[in-house]
Amino acid sequence: PNGLTATAGGAIGGTPTTAGKFTVNVTVADAAGATFANRLGGFSLTIAPAALVIGTASAPNGTVGTAYTASFAASGGIAPYTFSASGLPAGLSMSATGTISGTPTAPGAATIVVTVKDSAGVSTSKSFAVTIGLPPAPPLTFNIVGISDTALPLQQPRVQVTLGSAYPVD
Repeated sequence: PNGLTATAGGAIGGTPTTAGKFTVNVTVADAAGATFANRLGGFSLTIAPAALVIGTASAPNGTVGTAYTASFAASGGIAPYTFSASGLPAGLSMSATGTISGTPTAPGAATIVVTVKDSAGVSTSKSFAVTIGLPPAPPLTFNIVGISDTALPLQQPRVQVTLGSAYPVD
């Protein structure tokens, strides 16, 4: 296999670059130059794939009412990979290709457990802490005109306070 070599002493060494099952044929030569080839069709050598890991270090925090996207990557194992997740905040979902997306609908802290499964059925999981916060408060508008310092309470105009936009409230 690529990355491996054999020495004159018969040792096989190196770092394989490809996983899989390989047939290795051996030819031996003696001091007089006579050779002997393996007549049994060689021997089988299996190179296991690298360990399956989720390489993503962290997931971003989000905001209620704002679109959220986070992508996760895996390596090792045998591709293709299938992703899933548990513990997702309300409004978010995970695609089989490793992307969490959606619009969070409630604030709070969550621990998302992302699981990846390779085509050989091997799986691994990793936890990610995510906080979904409230958006900044919209501006308040006070419109008070013409209130006299000496007017009696029943003679004062009604005051109205409005928010510049909708704001989620628990």
